[in-house]
Amino acid sequence: MTMTEALPRYANKGQRRKLEAQWLAALENGVYHPASIQPQGAAPPQLFDAVRLFNAGLYWECHEVLEEVWLDTPYPQRFFWSALIKLAVGMHHAARRNTHGARVKIGDAVRLLPLFQPNFAGVDTAAALSDALRLQQALRAQPIDWSAIANMCQPVIIVQLQCEG
Repeated sequence: MTMTEALPRYANKGQRRKLEAQWLAALENGVYHPASIQPQGAAPPQLFDAVRLFNAGLYWECHEVLEEVWLDTPYPQRFFWSALIKLAVGMHHAARRNTHGARVKIGDAVRLLPLFQPNFAGVDTAAALSDALRLQQALRAQPIDWSAIANMCQPVIIVQLQCEG
């Protein structure tokens, strides 16, 4: 039995952090390829609501919608939803000029998004990662040029729908 076969897909009460660390290590060590853990079937309807909210700059509202999906999703796919949530919350903090919050949450998204490249669940994760990296770089400036960040082309989440043939 491999390490991941023994890992539960849902955390018992009080075990979430430990289980997340184990699953994250498995993903980062290449135990899974994104194609092998792609969700089957149609994307959850909340994804389209979340994308609409994110692309309209309603980042906190996007986070709230994505959290519904995240709560019901097993590991390891749960990290994909977490990446989008972190990106949305990071954008929310950046829009409010909260340096620490923006840096931390965008950094979290940058850590998770590479695990789901180049696309996952219909989302262009390569584009999301590129946008997050660009914002992360701007947030490293000393001092931060908030007007430049506000004038940057804001990230968008792109959903690539696949038609059944």
